[in-house]
Amino acid sequence: MEKQIKPLTAVLTAAVATGEGVTIDVRDYSVISLQYSAEGTANSTTKIQGSLSETAPDFGEAQTSINHWDYIEVLDLEDQTSIDGDTGISVAADDFRNLQLQVEQLNWITCNVTSWSAGSVTVKATAVTD
Repeated sequence: MEKQIKPLTAVLTAAVATGEGVTIDVRDYSVISLQYSAEGTANSTTKIQGSLSETAPDFGEAQTSINHWDYIEVLDLEDQTSIDGDTGISVAADDFRNLQLQVEQLNWITCNVTSWSAGSVTVKATAVTD
């Protein structure tokens, strides 16, 4: 089967407050790459959320058995550092990163700015099949 690549898609666009971004359907993909940008003397924490559910959960609501999602670990491609999903990406200055998720069985992902006091956060995602 030929490798398929999902076009780069905006998940968060210049977010300047807490809240989740666009929910992306990642069924049929095994690896997701994220382009993360924090600008304007950014001071924030962004966490990646994922779900195995058949239908997209409401990532902005609490986790329950019928709204099932969790924070997802990501890998920083600069130095292969693992970033725990519950910790997220915390910045206190401008920061630009390429990240990767191994998500062979996830169906949905989004990014959530869980704390914010300055700057903006933009995240774009692409995905590829094996």
